[in-house]
Amino acid sequence: MEEKYKVTIIVPVYNVQDYVVECLDSVVLQTYTKSVECILVDDCGKDNSVQIIDEYLKKYEGPINFVFLHHEKNKGLSAARNTGIKHANGEYVIFLDSDDKLYSNSIQSLLNVANEYPEAELIQGSTYPQFLLSKNIQPDFSDDVEWIRAGFCTSATIPVPAWNKLIKTQIIRHNTIYFKEGFLQEDNIWAYQLQKHITKIAFCFDTTYWYRYNPAGIMHGASNEKEAKSFARVFNYVFDEIKQSERVEPYEIRFLEIIAEDVLRRLGAAGIQLLVIKNNKVFLKLLKLSWIKLFYFKSRFLQKAYSKSLKILFRKRDNKLRCQLCNKDILLSNFTPIDYSK
Repeated sequence: MEEKYKVTIIVPVYNVQDYVVECLDSVVLQTYTKSVECILVDDCGKDNSVQIIDEYLKKYEGPINFVFLHHEKNKGLSAARNTGIKHANGEYVIFLDSDDKLYSNSIQSLLNVANEYPEAELIQGSTYPQFLLSKNIQPDFSDDVEWIRAGFCTSATIPVPAWNKLIKTQIIRHNTIYFKEGFLQEDNIWAYQLQKHITKIAFCFDTTYWYRYNPAGIMHGASNEKEAKSFARVFNYVFDEIKQSERVEPYEIRFLEIIAEDVLRRLGAAGIQLLVIKNNKVFLKLLKLSWIKLFYFKSRFLQKAYSKSLKILFRKRDNKLRCQLCNKDILLSNFTPIDYSK
């Protein structure tokens, strides 16, 4: 597809009538507007978001090219973002959730870094109030592939969320890095897929994104059980990916550890049926000895013990515990899939 714009901003729209004008204002008020396309994707919400946007766009006469696309039925955030990607005409894409907003110089600041490091496939911005970048942690630029992959998988240096990343559109399309539809924790899977293909990354230390904690959002309003199931699906999806790999890297194991912890952290007493214990004696013992106490007493000692015990799932007991990160057969024998269907 021919690139007509420098940047395409992709904005999924779903039940955001209280916030969408603020979001659109933040796009319109950008200091860089001469080559910007903004694709809004209506995902069939139940409020007045669509009508508000229609009225807003009728009055707008500026240089930004707005495109408003409509799904025939609700398909979810992943599908809305994918629709935006497929219709994007920009050299770069950036995702903006419709209850969040950009700062007035966000696009210009990100492009300044892109122009300074034209080889960078992704420019990561700094997000308020969380995911603030620091030059003590992130470099201006890196082409260290192992560092990049570890950063994505552990979230230690590269934030997981899809928004506030200026990404070359062709990287996404050429490698078919689309969002997995039907998942509520789509950003985790997407970040895992992305780390396989990003070889050069730059960081913009200007704050370029304002994140709103929205209690009515898709996941913030979900039950612990629903969140546990969604993380369990991510765990199983990535685990299946790893099973097909020739080599398992340490940071991929850490990714699975983080997701597994997310699953178990959200389980209540009634959620134990989500797990398939089978013959995993280590996991069974862990549940009996520390799981209930972890939730009811919230002991820091037990939390630490729990975290250490969880890592036994990724190791094999010999005369001593020793890490077997690169032995796929041992890895598979120590993992138990999580049943999220019940």
